[in-house]
Amino acid sequence: MKTQISLCILMAVLGSGCAKDRTLDDFKREQTQKDLGKLQTVDGEYGGQVLSASDHSVLGDLKFVLSAKTQVSTAPGVLKADEQPVLVGTLTFTNQQTLVAVAKDSYYDPTTGKFQANIPIQRASGKTDQLTLSGNIQGDSFNGTIEAIGQSDFGGTFSLTRGAATQAGALTSQKTPQSAEAIDAAISLRQKSFIGTTEFKTGETLPVSFVVLDPKLSSEEEFLSLFYPVKSVEVNLNYGDSIVISHASAQWDKRVGTLTGQAVLLRDGEKVNILLECRQGQSVTDITKTDPAWTCQHVSGALGWVATTKVVAAINNETAPNSGLDLASRDETFVGQLNFTNGESRSADFRILYPRKDQQSTLAELFFPNANQAVSASFTLNGSYPILLESVHYNRDAGTLSGSYSMMVGQTANATLSQKIALNVDCKRDQSATTPSWYCKHFTSKGGSIAEGQFVPSASASGGATRASSGTPIALAKIQSFEGKAVLPGGVNVLATLKATLLPRTRAEDIAELFYPPSERNLQVSITLSNMSRKPVEIRMAFDPARWDRETQVLTGTGQIISGGEQFALQVQCVGFPFEQTFVPFECTYRSNHVAQEVSIKFERKLED
Repeated sequence: MKTQISLCILMAVLGSGCAKDRTLDDFKREQTQKDLGKLQTVDGEYGGQVLSASDHSVLGDLKFVLSAKTQVSTAPGVLKADEQPVLVGTLTFTNQQTLVAVAKDSYYDPTTGKFQANIPIQRASGKTDQLTLSGNIQGDSFNGTIEAIGQSDFGGTFSLTRGAATQAGALTSQKTPQSAEAIDAAISLRQKSFIGTTEFKTGETLPVSFVVLDPKLSSEEEFLSLFYPVKSVEVNLNYGDSIVISHASAQWDKRVGTLTGQAVLLRDGEKVNILLECRQGQSVTDITKTDPAWTCQHVSGALGWVATTKVVAAINNETAPNSGLDLASRDETFVGQLNFTNGESRSADFRILYPRKDQQSTLAELFFPNANQAVSASFTLNGSYPILLESVHYNRDAGTLSGSYSMMVGQTANATLSQKIALNVDCKRDQSATTPSWYCKHFTSKGGSIAEGQFVPSASASGGATRASSGTPIALAKIQSFEGKAVLPGGVNVLATLKATLLPRTRAEDIAELFYPPSERNLQVSITLSNMSRKPVEIRMAFDPARWDRETQVLTGTGQIISGGEQFALQVQCVGFPFEQTFVPFECTYRSNHVAQEVSIKFERKLED
């Protein structure tokens, strides 16, 4: 009862009657309706233009619909819900497209006409930004500003009139060409193409297509981008042959005219960041009037500056000329001669094979040049015998190439056995001459030189041949013959002929002996004795195998002779045997178990083949 009396006293003070059945809820309802009525005085559709706060250019048409409504709210600790009058504003922005945003809760002071609405904008990244629309409503006029929090310099101003929807809708078609360009640049880059070149740290310059893509945004984000100076875009640099470096989340800052981004490249199996730092060539005030040129620096945290890109606006979206990058494998062939330590030489090809590249490795090589390249290398002797190098190490900057290989050779002191030997190769490129060439040295693991030679590009060789043709031909068999006299037991002088034949060798064996000369050679040796009477009689003695020590020049062998139906063993030894040298006189002795006396033969003349 006391509460109802107090309420009546209060209502009496306010000039209201007090019926004995009115309650506090009735009073709240009446007050809500009065407040709602005040808000309803500004209900309606307002239309007009939005101008840029920075240069006063027309950004577009704005329709702002205000609707006074009530919403239910519950105060903390109170079980019963109350109705509250609110203003809900719906913004429709129109230029080359229509963008919509909603302000669900607005503040309006009926006494002063002050109005403010906060519009949260949810970005695709999950981040929430906020636009603030504030102004003053007097009668049918609504003047104010739209801006992102903390970005008043990039806000917009508007002058709206209630009931001017038809006029506002017609404004879009009345924009000047400059305004249309301003709106297009301010709202969205969409896709803008530029062409130019990238100069790399290595000094190489390649044509490039520079494309800025504006990702598809929600209408709320599009609306925010009008009044927010930093815009997320995608930047792609295309060098042709599907070689593209992409900066997926680049930032275009309209305040200072910069474009920054980051990409990740694979270098030697590891991820390396490369930063893009671009600046517009035009002044900031001109970027909405013309397509600006960009100058971009490519920077790596580990290496610093690695490249510079300069581009201008493409006309009719033309693309940069094909870069000419060749991803296919390629090879370089050089021809020359290998000169061996034993005085022999062989014609040879020296070939470097560059493997096929993929897009990632090409990008990594462009932006992060690696002096050491993966290549294959080989030598081909006399156009038919290949030697493939293993563990090839090629340093492009130093101009060096090294590798190793192995081959089978057969030598021991007493028997022919196969053994594998390792050889190394060092090559040095000479670029001081008009035509770059290579000098290659083959050596053992102990450092002893085996063969050396100069190689020039095959195209510059005589006649453009791809294979050298000079040099001593490979001899698969070699025969030497000598003539002299022998004194047999009993003082009989006879004519003696010695024929020595190098055992047949395969081409591989011949090459192996060039690189790794054996200390001994196996020979087939025969000695023929002929009397000098009118009825010549010949006795032929065969020594197979005979072994010739190349260092001591001593030839030894065992054989047999059949005389009178009996077989006799033979042994022969020649001192100073000149199988691989210019002929000098030498002497041989032989002995058999048939004639115990040693027989001496002096050879004084070399027979021509």
